[in-house]
Amino acid sequence: LLSQQNAQRLRQAYAAQPKPAATLRKQLAECLGAALDAPGPGALAAPLAGGALAGVQVAQRQFPSEPGITLPAFTLGSADAQPRRVVVYAADEGKLGGAGPEVFNQALTTQDLLLLVDPRGIGESTPLPGRPMTLATLDGKIADFPFTPGFTLEFEAATDALMLGRSLLGAQVSDLVFAARCARLLAPGAKVTLAGSGPRMALAALFAAALDQSIDACWVDRLL
Repeated sequence: LLSQQNAQRLRQAYAAQPKPAATLRKQLAECLGAALDAPGPGALAAPLAGGALAGVQVAQRQFPSEPGITLPAFTLGSADAQPRRVVVYAADEGKLGGAGPEVFNQALTTQDLLLLVDPRGIGESTPLPGRPMTLATLDGKIADFPFTPGFTLEFEAATDALMLGRSLLGAQVSDLVFAARCARLLAPGAKVTLAGSGPRMALAALFAAALDQSIDACWVDRLL
């Protein structure tokens, strides 16, 4: 049998060991290059614009995710109800492109506050090319490409992030974690659900929910 002294040492050694889930979260954040800073004092600045639309209070907002990085967002909710839940929503088509009439209906019929956000590389945060574009081709040459409506430089944004020791996916995960934490500031005491729609945002939402224990639920649609 272990002596009482040895048993105490074993208990202390076990208590000093990092918990497996915490270790996995740390390793995941390091792998993604995700920044998980808490929202600063300026995160909840006054809305840029706002008003009521068919009984739904709509406000246009901006959140400073990281130094020099601002996330465009909208909040929608009933003007007469205290939200019981905040749904942070991001879609591959952008915060408004992916949100149909059912989003407005949900805001009307429930006590949810909806936070529609565009992480980096999505919606309003998508980098746009110049006119014309000058890009390097796979054979090492420089070529001019005509501007095509709808074309974006997601590839350029992704490679720029890699050169900085980050990843575009990691940056998007960081933005969703930050948005979820801002959601708690918008509605203290309310539960937070993270929703990602589309192959990119669904994956980012899953990673964000894995990294931030304060997210109460995660819903994904069209995941690969």
